[in-house]
Amino acid sequence: MRAVTLLTAALITSLPAAADGQTITPRQRVVLQLVDQNGDDLISSDELQDFLHKALSQRALQAGLAVGPNRTTFERYVRSVRDSALNGSSADGNDTISPTEIAALERVPLPPPFGGTMKDLLPPAPKQSGTSSWTDQLSDWLDIRQSFLDDQQIGKPAKISLTNHAPDDETVDEGKPRRVWAIDASAVLDGFVEWNPRGSWYVRPIVGYEMHVSSNTPSKDQVVHRIGVQTDVTRAPSKTFESHSFRATFDYSTDRSYDAAVFGATVEYTPNATSLGIGRYLGHGRTVDFRWRPYVGFVSGHVQAAGGVSAYADLTNFFHEFVRLSGEVKIGSRGLITPEITIWHGQRTDETGAVTHWQQLSSLDARLVLSESGGKERASVGVSFKFGRESPDFKKEKEVVLALAFKF
Repeated sequence: MRAVTLLTAALITSLPAAADGQTITPRQRVVLQLVDQNGDDLISSDELQDFLHKALSQRALQAGLAVGPNRTTFERYVRSVRDSALNGSSADGNDTISPTEIAALERVPLPPPFGGTMKDLLPPAPKQSGTSSWTDQLSDWLDIRQSFLDDQQIGKPAKISLTNHAPDDETVDEGKPRRVWAIDASAVLDGFVEWNPRGSWYVRPIVGYEMHVSSNTPSKDQVVHRIGVQTDVTRAPSKTFESHSFRATFDYSTDRSYDAAVFGATVEYTPNATSLGIGRYLGHGRTVDFRWRPYVGFVSGHVQAAGGVSAYADLTNFFHEFVRLSGEVKIGSRGLITPEITIWHGQRTDETGAVTHWQQLSSLDARLVLSESGGKERASVGVSFKFGRESPDFKKEKEVVLALAFKF
């Protein structure tokens, strides 16, 4: 092993309490009373399908749409809506919806021919004397993970760590300490408002802040401010790919002292196909299960000021395309193994003058979930391996990190 890493502490505050034993809100109680048939305060796959069958039959009748005589088509549609609802609301993939996942359930879009969202099938929320706390609202809007380019569900958690770099790791400046602290985190504000300009087209604004800094290598700083949109396009339930998701942001990148200034953009695309395991576990919550997600996109930048960042000093403009595959193996209710490989198309010139146009970055993250709430991972401890080359400078990286991490 070329790199050995020690554990450091990460302070996590103001996280929502675990779902078990928590008080159910009036809104959650209304939905549970309507859908939950056995009173266990969970919505199972069968309970959701029964509800959808009745609700969609009634809605079809109101819209003047014929359900029969070909009932098979309608039943297939109901099952497709059920799977989409589970996929969009139950991040743990266990085929049940807990009270804290009801808000996400209500945001799941209904595919054609109806349109709208699941909330349109449910009764209105009861009037409340008070309002929810700002921290509860923030937990619904804010995604925290290691990188903006990660998906919230399948992605590496943010972390604060103490690391020993290998002697041949080129990312450490000569003469600098190889035992360092580092912060790798991205916070994305998403979902606080959504527009529906067309029946199957949904648009949400994105505001993001990302930080990758290490104590002994300020020349490797990457601090990124993002603003943009995410667009989701739903398709007919008979299609293999049920929806398509696009993210596009304008980026301002700098260093910890804000001396550097790089203006650019990031564009990323990924589909959803539950039958193929894209975005949802293939085993629907079995003890050992698997899901994955492909991405394609590009990052670009115009270097206005390099500051102290070595990667920017050698660049004027860059445009790097990428293809990435992320997988997740779930072991029991707490174990997760997340392999990832990224292929970059970008030019690199080595010390001999040789030029290569394709670069690769691979990683493997194995972690034990310590806390979760609302189907989302909150805190974990794990070990991660990373080796290869990454945009924009494509210097060789090779490290092993053991850290307490957080993602929600």
